[in-house]
Amino acid sequence: MTVRSLETQDTNLVVRYLHEHPTDYRGADRVARTHYAQPLRIHLNGIAGALSGEQAQQVLDARHAQRKDLLARKRAGETIMAIPTDAFTVGFVWAPTTGGVGFATGTWDFRDDYVGAEAPDNIGTVGVELGNCLQLGDTRSSARNYQGTPAPADTTYLRDAGLTSGSPIVGVRDTVSGFVQAADNGTITTDVTVKPGCGPTPTQGQFIYAHNQGGGSVLSASAGFGFLNISYSSPQMELQKSSDIAGFTIPA
Repeated sequence: MTVRSLETQDTNLVVRYLHEHPTDYRGADRVARTHYAQPLRIHLNGIAGALSGEQAQQVLDARHAQRKDLLARKRAGETIMAIPTDAFTVGFVWAPTTGGVGFATGTWDFRDDYVGAEAPDNIGTVGVELGNCLQLGDTRSSARNYQGTPAPADTTYLRDAGLTSGSPIVGVRDTVSGFVQAADNGTITTDVTVKPGCGPTPTQGQFIYAHNQGGGSVLSASAGFGFLNISYSSPQMELQKSSDIAGFTIPA
């Protein structure tokens, strides 16, 4: 298993697009329909059930509009939480299968006015229910600032391949330069395939992202389908968000 940070290495065009444009669900859906004749079904935190690319984009755009209103209130003197509950949005999608590979993909997107990035690193995990017939392949990750500029390749890194848990753990270095958060948004993708001797296999997937600040360092992190546990060297503030669970069938 390897981890890659260069999104252009992906042959799946939807995965490539989501790594290059983590906040453009509408565009990703257009790529899926154009090249694979399949619409995307996107799962966002706080919303039960799947959304179309258009619906997911409308939700994300509306959340951005609400966050701009929050910034205006903050400038007017209103006290805002250290880590606002709407600081970021997470999403999960199964990209169209190519070459017998399922692509479990999670995205995160911080509000553009939020610059609460500091140690320790953030943690993201794409969770897949493996059962007896599924196995993980490559995991790759990438991040960008709110203007779309790619973060340095070492901003995201693989902490745990998730071979037995089905939940690879990716660290995201939480840095700010010139009041711009380097990893404002980003994408994590894990390949899922069927083991030899098994037929098409139904499964489930989701994405969990943990943002934290004010602590020392991450001592350990563990994850499985439906959970992400992190221990720190000193007390910190943490906000975790998860997408809804998304069902999918991996072809043999």
